[in-house]
This record gives sequence, C-alpha cells and structure tokens, in this order.
Amino acid sequence: MKKKIYPILIVLWMCFIFYMSAQPATVSSAQSGGFISFLSPIPFVGDIVSYLMDIKIGEFIIRKSAHMFLFFVLAILIYLYKYNKVNILKTCAIAFLLTFLYACTDEFHQLFVLGRSGEIRDVMVDSTGAFIGVLVAGCISKLIIFSNKKKKDDTELKKESVDNHNELIKNNDISDSKI
Repeated sequence: MKKKIYPILIVLWMCFIFYMSAQPATVSSAQSGGFISFLSPIPFVGDIVSYLMDIKIGEFIIRKSAHMFLFFVLAILIYLYKYNKVNILKTCAIAFLLTFLYACTDEFHQLFVLGRSGEIRDVMVDSTGAFIGVLVAGCISKLIIFSNKKKKDDTELKKESVDNHNELIKNNDISDSKI
C-alpha cells in the first residue's frame, strides 16, 4: 500500500518543480526576495543573510539552495519508490539518474520561460541536491537494515542461550522441581 503513494508524490513534486520553473524571472526573483525577508529577522541567520546581500551573492545562494532542495526531495521520493533492500547501491543509482534526467528537462523547459535560461550549472546544482538526497536515503536505509539485523541476531542469541540452558538441564537430569 505504501509503495502506491510514491508515484503520486513523485508526480506532484515534479509538477511543483515545473510550476516553479515556469515562473518568469521577475516572479522568481520576488519569491527569493520574500524568502530573504523572512530569514532576515532571525537571530544569527539574519546577520549571515545581511552580509551575503551586502556582497551581492545572497539571492544567488538562496536560489541555488532552492534548486538543491527541490531535487534533494525528488531524489528521496524516487529512492523510496524504487527501494530494494537487496541492492541499495542500484536503488541509489536509479534514483540519481532519474533525478538528473528530470533536472536536464527542467533546464530545457526554462529556455522557453520569459527572462529565464537553461544552464548546465543549474543541472549540476540540481544533481548535487539529488546526490545528497540519495546519499542520505541510502545511509539511513543501511542503518535501519543494520539495526534490524542486530535486533534479530540478539533475539537469536537469547533463544540459543535458552535452548542451551534447557539442554543442560535435560542432560544433567535436573528438573525445575529440583532447582
């Protein structure tokens, strides 16, 4: 049942990325400015944003961070849909490749949006977000598998210990009533 929801979430997220990419440059810039205004009053973060704005790279960093975040999430959604306990590396590769291909189509789409451009640099930024996403998802999967294996091993060890104890009692002809 859970696997059936992922294709829906993936398509919805891709539509959201498409919608954001379809915004003309003026709208996209205003959205970045709004986010900067949101961050500015936050202690410490606001100081960093203010400094970055002073040296004229604040909006650039916000925009590229948004690119990374969008494709980070997409890669994780694809990973979860394609997840295979047997071959996590293959799942990571598939999720990364599909996200990379979508990043390419997204940049191509931006060639047709007023004031926007499709850039290889943005594909690299998107792909970096995707790589971090599959890395995080793959590591968490490995930790969960390791944790479950350890629990299983501990349970089997306890069962073996009880079995050995019962065998000793049986071999020594000691019953619970004599103990």
